Amino acid sequence: HKFEDQDSEIQWLDVHPKGPCFSFGTSEGSTWIYILSNKPDNFSFYSHQGPCTCGSFINQGKNLITVSEDASCKIYDLKNQNVLYSIKGNRYHKNPIISMAVAQNKPIVATGSDSGELGLANYENGNILYLGTHFDNDDISIALSATQLLIANVAKFMQLLKALLIFVIF
Repeated sequence: HKFEDQDSEIQWLDVHPKGPCFSFGTSEGSTWIYILSNKPDNFSFYSHQGPCTCGSFINQGKNLITVSEDASCKIYDLKNQNVLYSIKGNRYHKNPIISMAVAQNKPIVATGSDSGELGLANYENGNILYLGTHFDNDDISIALSATQLLIANVAKFMQLLKALLIFVIF
């Protein structure tokens, strides 16, 4: 199979953790999943209204999570090929989401917008855990590991860490 959308650019690419499969998001908002096996297959989701800026397989590859410049976060069930949760609205980002990271040991996704907002959400139930502005219109890059949250903006790291500890403790 060949990706032939002439009006779209690939924004991100992720490889499935367990098998010959990969996914990518495009500038026109679609998300594609390609399965490379004896019987190659692909399918896509057209649920974002803006460029799909980041994505990652989660839950040992059973689900996929994506974010977009439309200020939404989508969690997909790959087996049934549908959207499980759409995280957006008044309590979530109002500006384009440009970065995302997923915790390795908890069902938490961290998202960053181009206006400096940091969002935390539970991807197993779609609940928004936190949204705050701790950066001054900087593009923020987020990386979560099993034990720590690292933010690539050293000047504001301690302020953010203090806010995050409140959610970790409770």
